[in-house]
Amino acid sequence: QYCMELGLLDIRMIRYAPSLYVSAALLLSNELLGRRPAWPVSMVYHARHRDIDPEMVACAQALSTILGQAPKASLQAVRRKYQHNRYSGVANLIFRAHTS
Repeated sequence: QYCMELGLLDIRMIRYAPSLYVSAALLLSNELLGRRPAWPVSMVYHARHRDIDPEMVACAQALSTILGQAPKASLQAVRRKYQHNRYSGVANLIFRAHTS
């Protein structure tokens, strides 16, 4: 959810269809959490995207870049929101740049 909300602030993300955007955010979060496989059978079953395609990878990479730049971004409201305990302080975690 944090990755997705950060991405909503970046106009470049508008090029991706909503279903692809959500799938890429889930792919990225699974990779960041070290879940293997990052796109499990349950995701294939529920998502419109059966395989990890190049467009999903590009979207996940863009979200990863946005996530990495969040501490220095000019807009900080989303980041401050996710620093609170209510959201498990996820914005306080340090994420290394990650790509599929």
